[in-house]
Amino acid sequence: MRLTVNLDEDLYRITKSLALAEDISISSAVNGLLRRNLEGPGHGKRTKGQRFPVVRCRENRVITSEEIQRLIEEDDA
Repeated sequence: MRLTVNLDEDLYRITKSLALAEDISISSAVNGLLRRNLEGPGHGKRTKGQRFPVVRCRENRVITSEEIQRLIEEDDA
């Protein structure tokens, strides 16, 4: 299904970094993030009402899939 979505600048940078790190399209990265969120707990700590794990980083820093996986595993431990 084709759909146009406007992402906030910070979310776009994170999604683009993930897509580049995993050598996938931005659409595939968005789909993966949404599916992971819908699978429920166990994919990062969340506060009440928070649907996605929060990732904070410096401007223009590429976040690799390895860093994301390491942080997820640390949160689950």
